[in-house]
Amino acid sequence: MDRNPQQESETIEYKESLAEKEVAGRDICAFANKNGGTLYFGIKNDGTYVSITTVTEKTLRDLAQFYHDNFEPRLYPEIIAEKHEEQQVIKITVGKSSTPHHIFKGIPYIRIGLPAQKWLKLNIKSAWSTIAMLLMIFPPKFVED
Repeated sequence: MDRNPQQESETIEYKESLAEKEVAGRDICAFANKNGGTLYFGIKNDGTYVSITTVTEKTLRDLAQFYHDNFEPRLYPEIIAEKHEEQQVIKITVGKSSTPHHIFKGIPYIRIGLPAQKWLKLNIKSAWSTIAMLLMIFPPKFVED
């Protein structure tokens, strides 16, 4: 069976089937929050093509709608069908977003190696530093009764 010559990386992710669209949403979100990337449905983690049996315009529209409904702020990745040696795959490409901190289903993700990581865990220390800095610049004022 044919294999994709590219390995998974911070900018490339493979999913075997559309049943993994939830996990794929995390990866797409993480790509947008870091450097962008490309996700393929129909390729195993080792690069082996497994094909998506039926890819129609409706399949692509439904996938686009699913992601549209679950990203905040909205993301509009490019979603296309491709053939590789008679194997049907779906390719989703998203660039680095100019709007930081996209979330998928209420959780922010970022790509640091493999797989996507919840950004919340990674940025807690940074968030507290930012809050401390803002409190120094804008000290709270207390109003007496």
